[in-house]
Amino acid sequence: MEIAFEDIVLRDMRESDIENYIRWFTKETRWMDFDAPWEKEESDAETERKGWTEYYASVKELPENVRRWKFEIEHQSRHVGWVCSYLIDEEYEWIAAQDVKQGQTVHCAVGIDICESSAWGQGIGTKALKAFADYCFDAGEKEIYLQTWSGNERMIRCAHRLGFTECCRKEGIRCVNDERYDGLTFVQRLCSTREHYDLLIEEENDPVHDPKELREYMDRWDGAGFIAEMQLDKSKSVLEIGVGTGRLAIRTAPKCGAFCGIDLSPKTIARAQGNLAGFRHITLLCGDFLSCQVNGTFDVIYSTLTFMHIAEKQKALSKAATLLKNKGRLVLPIDKNPSAYLDMGTRKVRIYPDTAEEIISCIHRAGLTIIRQYETEAAAIFTAVKE
Repeated sequence: MEIAFEDIVLRDMRESDIENYIRWFTKETRWMDFDAPWEKEESDAETERKGWTEYYASVKELPENVRRWKFEIEHQSRHVGWVCSYLIDEEYEWIAAQDVKQGQTVHCAVGIDICESSAWGQGIGTKALKAFADYCFDAGEKEIYLQTWSGNERMIRCAHRLGFTECCRKEGIRCVNDERYDGLTFVQRLCSTREHYDLLIEEENDPVHDPKELREYMDRWDGAGFIAEMQLDKSKSVLEIGVGTGRLAIRTAPKCGAFCGIDLSPKTIARAQGNLAGFRHITLLCGDFLSCQVNGTFDVIYSTLTFMHIAEKQKALSKAATLLKNKGRLVLPIDKNPSAYLDMGTRKVRIYPDTAEEIISCIHRAGLTIIRQYETEAAAIFTAVKE
């Protein structure tokens, strides 16, 4: 198995890696000064060759569908280290899988070692750890932990860059060179879409009140050109899928005769009701677009930065098509970002990146005709009609 991310590759072990491990554990051992140096022990080539040869034999034929607990790190075709995962218990202590009792709570922790010192300081570890954390989330983990000690400043910076937050500090439990250091545990959580947008409101993150610079930044997805594509006037009814706090509604509602917005997050809808209180022709619905009852049909349906949260894109576009009036218009920008996660620093949100090819196919199967397709810096925008 291989996972490519930017200029690094996570891959299964190869037999040729054994020689690197022998070198790393017997001669070039500077990396051990940072990875649990209180456990550092000298070794010899014979012992390491035997151990790593046996390990390689145990993993060399793993099927593709078996979860990996360890990957080798390659940078520019050079083997430079590894990432791994292990279990910790309720007290954030390492525990062997065979020692986990029925019903006991355990967590997945990840670790990394860049053993080639010439590869330090290039961001390789940060990228490798990000790719591995995403792999663990894809495997079903809801929380991922990372552990280090207060003397490992590079690892602490890496944790912060990746959005891990400290959740446990055990003071003075590590002794290195006769000095005491704290044991640190960090966590990063996978958040549902609804939880994420509820949290944004709790954090007072309301795009309706963004400063000018942020509003201009968002125009890369849905600026004046996007709104012009809707061809709005006072005779038309509009549906926005993923209305949020009303960032776009506050610009489109004044241009139409009736407006309906739907959003998954109760706290977001509550904020939208306040932001849009000055309009009398607005209906706001809280629910999942795929299952929520939406009454009536519309002249215009649009959605921006919402379809990335929808896995069943064909189902969503087919439903949108049924809600369009004859000659009605769908305007849909899709984000060009191919990432599988929305990284919010302290949490991650699983998303389902759109591709132009997939959206074109889904629009056609929904019975709509694409009349225009164009691109902005951040998005591909489609205009389709129901004929």
